[in-house]
Amino acid sequence: WWLASISINAPTSPVAIVGTHDDCLDTESRERVHQTVHGRIVALCTRQPELNSHLWVNEERQLCFFPLDNSGRDGGVSLTSLRRAVDGMALRLLEGPPGQPVPLRWQHFWAVLQRTEERLGPLCRRDELWRRSARYGFESMAELLRFLEHFRSLGLLLYFPESSSEELSDLVCLDPAWVAEAAAHIMQAKDRVLQGCARFSSELRERGMLHEELLSRIWRQGFARHQRQLLELLQA
Repeated sequence: WWLASISINAPTSPVAIVGTHDDCLDTESRERVHQTVHGRIVALCTRQPELNSHLWVNEERQLCFFPLDNSGRDGGVSLTSLRRAVDGMALRLLEGPPGQPVPLRWQHFWAVLQRTEERLGPLCRRDELWRRSARYGFESMAELLRFLEHFRSLGLLLYFPESSSEELSDLVCLDPAWVAEAAAHIMQAKDRVLQGCARFSSELRERGMLHEELLSRIWRQGFARHQRQLLELLQA
């Protein structure tokens, strides 16, 4: 699910898959497990060519993922290998696509949006962003749309201009982690009993049915006023 989400929301971002706790595997089975995981990732890349083109492979070990020794008993070798991969991915992102340098005003405006005192909240409209971006040198709505597409490709925001829903196509989420947290609340609800919603929790757990009444209870803290927009984002 996470890899599919990356392909949808950050289609041009490099991806590294990490296999943690490699030290928990016994010596006899470690290589066999590595090859099994490698084979499954190769099969996934075959089904999803867009992932294949952006997957950062472990050339040193000839694997499609990075086994990581959490205990440090390997002398930090696996961690060093992963750190080099992350450095390489970061360098590629900083360089940007060939022939498409990122304007300094874009970087400045993004930094402004991250400041606590300047935040618009997790959700905003394009027109709202345009009014603010004009103060930072943006020359047109077309430039703002290019800005949104760039930071969308990095996975730093959610934006679906191609959506058939007029509301969703105009919506910008500046905090993808906030949407993930809302989704996590739903997943956790199947194992909880909420006042007046015991039957609905059971149906979510046993049949995968999510009732609006249960959703209202799940999201009553922090998400309730954005329920309609969140549902659209989660179904995008």
